[in-house]
Amino acid sequence: MEEYQRELEEDIIRCLLIGLDTDGARQIWPISCRSSLSAHPASRDGPVPRAGGELGSATEPEFHHVLGAALIGSPYQKPRRRTGSKGSRKGGGKPGHAGHRQVLLAPTSVEDVLPESCACGSGEFDRLRPYYTHQVIELPPIEMEVTHWVLHQGRCLGCGGWPKAQVPGEQVTGYGPRLSALMAELAGTYGNGRRMVQTFCSSVLGVPISLGAIQKGVDRVSQTIDPYYTVIAAHARQAPVNSGDAQESRHFER
Repeated sequence: MEEYQRELEEDIIRCLLIGLDTDGARQIWPISCRSSLSAHPASRDGPVPRAGGELGSATEPEFHHVLGAALIGSPYQKPRRRTGSKGSRKGGGKPGHAGHRQVLLAPTSVEDVLPESCACGSGEFDRLRPYYTHQVIELPPIEMEVTHWVLHQGRCLGCGGWPKAQVPGEQVTGYGPRLSALMAELAGTYGNGRRMVQTFCSSVLGVPISLGAIQKGVDRVSQTIDPYYTVIAAHARQAPVNSGDAQESRHFER
């Protein structure tokens, strides 16, 4: 019986490895287990043994039951992470941990709030002075700067031709350096897909843009910053110490 169970587990795992779903695995169940059933002493080409040792047809619930039992201890099963007991560690910062408080930024506007009334009922005050500053940070309304470069043509008085003005070289791409840098930051530094950047430009900035235009912008930014990265790489290769982090090393404390 142990040999039959081992072969049955191997057949089930083989079904999983070739990518069969539940229906496909159930359809080939009799075929994959035929060699195992022929070796079983209870029956030869007979009914499929059930989980409890009884004989009968392999229904879908029993298939999942045997499947789950076969995967217990299997090398193909992901090991479960051990979680600590509840209440063993409290959330939040631990004692001695440096806090990160909100920094007061340079204000763009200041609103003075005066006391309205005292608990005694009086509403007259003197020697007013500030005692606390409550900071509120907000995004300004995003309004894109759109410039239309209108090209003109005119008749030449010398030859009678009609020369045309050309778009200035720095404006040929159609997207300014700040917008191009933002798209490159989202796609490169933060690893967002081009379609995600496209959605951001449309929903947040109100700028419809194609995937090809985004890729061209990322390429332009990459070419622009490439010389700086080359210099950084040269300095890094000549540095006496590389790959350092903020982790303490007891080697230098001895």
